[in-house]
Amino acid sequence: MWALSFSHLSTWDALVASFGLGCIFVLSLYVVDPGLPRDHPTTIRRRIAAILCTCLAAPCYLWLWSDGTASGGTSLPDVLCIRRAGLIQALSYPLLLVAVLYAGPIIQHVTSDEPWYANERKDIVVRNYLAAPFAEEFVFRGCMVPLLLPRLGITCTIVFCPLFFGLAHVHHLVEWAKRGEATLVEACKTILAQVCYTSIYGMFSAFLLLRTGHLVSAIVTHAFCNMMGFPDFGGVRTHSRPVLVGVSYVMGLAGFFLLLKPLTEPNLYSQ
Repeated sequence: MWALSFSHLSTWDALVASFGLGCIFVLSLYVVDPGLPRDHPTTIRRRIAAILCTCLAAPCYLWLWSDGTASGGTSLPDVLCIRRAGLIQALSYPLLLVAVLYAGPIIQHVTSDEPWYANERKDIVVRNYLAAPFAEEFVFRGCMVPLLLPRLGITCTIVFCPLFFGLAHVHHLVEWAKRGEATLVEACKTILAQVCYTSIYGMFSAFLLLRTGHLVSAIVTHAFCNMMGFPDFGGVRTHSRPVLVGVSYVMGLAGFFLLLKPLTEPNLYSQ
């Protein structure tokens, strides 16, 4: 079993290593790019295969940056926060926390006459709710946090780690520009909003990983957020029950912050 240690890395080394890991993840999507739209079945199959290969290669990348000590290091599963102790809690409590946060959108959908979910293709479901959450959390949290944590500390790791995750979404700008799917101004606005949203979420995900000590907590909450999508704030005013939905949004946000520390208490997860 590999014993890994990154305490010898300088701050600059840790940032460069993390940036390189993010680049490998994004570049893997284009190495296999068939030049078709992102929702084309061939594109989806190839990109899922590419990111799963990146997940297999990422531990080797960590080993290259480790000081290689056989003693005094941390085992690979522990580095990646993959463990059995507290697993049930790690699957349930964080999911409950984000469900509280999404109380407004949930009430909004439940009380609406419109169908909650479109009839998505199976390959899109696999990509959005299984492959992407697993691969992104494995690489950008499971593998990146151990690189940054020894030098940056907990707070700076929570802040900086998501920036690499957010910037990794800029590659969509290349796709839209190449295929003429949006004007440059529209694409930049969308990308900016996406980078901000994913960076904020990434901070929460990194916080979860460090508090619970479980990678699976980040994965299941990521999948849930992908299922829910970005809240439709604009639809609150036009909803048939705007007061109920509006209050649900406020109560959900308040409940989230009230429960954030109690539901992520390390003792709950044998951490």
